[in-house]
Amino acid sequence: MKKYTILLILLILHLGAFGQDSLKVSNKEKDSLVYNFGDVEISLEKEIKCKRKKDSPKECARKAVIRHFNLTFNTEVISKLGLLSGTYIINNSISVDERGNLLAYDAESDLEGLEKEALRVLATLPKIFQGSFNGKPIVVKLDFPATLRVQ
Repeated sequence: MKKYTILLILLILHLGAFGQDSLKVSNKEKDSLVYNFGDVEISLEKEIKCKRKKDSPKECARKAVIRHFNLTFNTEVISKLGLLSGTYIINNSISVDERGNLLAYDAESDLEGLEKEALRVLATLPKIFQGSFNGKPIVVKLDFPATLRVQ
């Protein structure tokens, strides 16, 4: 079935996800705030290298998350689910704590199988970045959709 299904995983990051005016997303335990990725300073883990020198740390972090998602997503799920040609969207969200550890993750899709695979992929996300605001380490939330095009 794999030769009948051509899967292109394209992650399209909407600028709207990064341009939100409000910094406070939600309250967590210990009254720590969760800040949007687009509104904070980002520092990369030492293992993460930018492929393009002109990319900012924020752009490198975003691309590293996308790269991990692309490389880890099991495309055989498409065959197992018997998806017809078309476009399928998975809305993903991750929260990273003050030390860069994955704190929370979520995926939403119309198809439970795609959602389950996206959750599996997000759970394997390594340390990529840490956020800070006014020089203090903070919890950062990154939202990004994954668009799967099946032909």
